[in-house]
Amino acid sequence: EKNFRMGPFHVDLNAQRVFKHKQELHLRRKEFELLSLLMSHQGKVVGRADLFDQIWGFNYLGDTRSLDVHIRLLRKKVEQNPSKPRYIQTVRGVGYRFRVV
Repeated sequence: EKNFRMGPFHVDLNAQRVFKHKQELHLRRKEFELLSLLMSHQGKVVGRADLFDQIWGFNYLGDTRSLDVHIRLLRKKVEQNPSKPRYIQTVRGVGYRFRVV
């Protein structure tokens, strides 16, 4: 069974569903992959290149801004105040970190 809890979040990897305070977050596939990847490295910075490799694949030739767009959309669904993210933190010039405080 592939379930885990982290702070107010409950993740069901098999069903690809995430709940926050028992309310389901309606995530697109890439958003789910991004969130579960960041959560699996809780507290550690995941570099932009690693995120691209693991979410979009090694040969991704698209716009690198798509990561920022996905993070912004994910924050709207995960954060209480997306402009002051509590869980999905930006580490300038490096990548992103998921933290439960």
